[in-house]
Amino acid sequence: MLELEEGSIASYEGSYSDYLLEKSDREFREARLTEHMQNRLRREMAWLRRGAKARTRKSKLRIQDVLDMKDDVAERTREETRQAITFKGGENRSDALLHVKGVSFSYGDGPELIGGLDLSLQRGMRVALLGPNGCGKSTFLKLILGDLTPTQGEVTRHPKLSLSAISQGRGELDGNLSILENLADRAAIVKVQDATILTHVYLTRFGFPVEQQGRLASTASGGERNRLLLAKAMLHPSDLLVLDEPTNDLDIATLQNLEEALLEFPGTLLLVSHDRFFLDQVATHTLAFNPQGTPRWELYEGNPATVKSLRSDRLALEMPAKAEIAKTAPRIESPKLKKPGLTQKEQRRVVEVEAAMAALHARIAACDAATADPLAFASAEAPGHQALRDRDATKQQLDELEMEWLELEEKRQA
Repeated sequence: MLELEEGSIASYEGSYSDYLLEKSDREFREARLTEHMQNRLRREMAWLRRGAKARTRKSKLRIQDVLDMKDDVAERTREETRQAITFKGGENRSDALLHVKGVSFSYGDGPELIGGLDLSLQRGMRVALLGPNGCGKSTFLKLILGDLTPTQGEVTRHPKLSLSAISQGRGELDGNLSILENLADRAAIVKVQDATILTHVYLTRFGFPVEQQGRLASTASGGERNRLLLAKAMLHPSDLLVLDEPTNDLDIATLQNLEEALLEFPGTLLLVSHDRFFLDQVATHTLAFNPQGTPRWELYEGNPATVKSLRSDRLALEMPAKAEIAKTAPRIESPKLKKPGLTQKEQRRVVEVEAAMAALHARIAACDAATADPLAFASAEAPGHQALRDRDATKQQLDELEMEWLELEEKRQA
């Protein structure tokens, strides 16, 4: 996999899950390095505040190093100043928020897209819509929001239901207004949770510098438009949050923040996304399209990864006669071939690997102790820098040995 971030490309081997694990490990190492740089910067700034004079070449170079380090630390911690994404629940205390009864819809003479759906949305449900392009996912969301009227049936909303939505076309933004004006209708301050904050300061926490906030929204990139809509949605408490492709164009950090925010959202969520990994992490229920079904959509309790098995179970229950025949028919079990355990060579290798892992753990502990010394980063030649490099190299060796040990253990237990 290739990751494009902040103008640079990083390469990762393996699947998306492998990428997340490797990226998490890399971010941990980066955080450790940033922490050490911050500690060193504090000491150097204290030296400057004591009245350091740039009288000698060495002093001038040290002062310049401090200023460069200050810029490096500021760049490293810039992303941490971004506002955490948090969606506040509405004040409606009812568990039943919305009912769909016998709803059908088609565009003119086009095909039926809903097919007489009955659905009840309860508080706390996080529903992912699953289906191919053109099957009617966005149309269903428009019916829920009231932007379209069913050709048959009705959608009944709780009278005190509060809604927030982000559409696929990002039509909630006015391209003729600036980024700042789109956020809060020219309001100077906004209320976030239980506090008030200046509007332009609030926007900086979503990656919009003050000097960029006067741009027209029509000039914003896809990622900027998405972040602006997320910032706007945070300002409005909601019982029902409707998100159509919210993950499009988002950077990895914002995507992870969005996932955490949706998991903590106390209301009900309707979600459409092509990011299956994201849906599997967030959804508690799945509304899956079935072109042969009546209605066209079927609700399952579980995330999209479970739909195939749940649909098979449901079909089995709908055909009791066939299921009963399958149960009573004698089962012929093929003889199981017993997998061999570890060979003597592999058993010796297990002992070697475990001893090597213990030695590497001790080496990592020694590196950690070295970097904990307040003087470990006192200068460019101080031992803390080499200790960090040694720790990273040792950790990589340990990862390789742990993987080998796991493979041997799996074979032993098979």
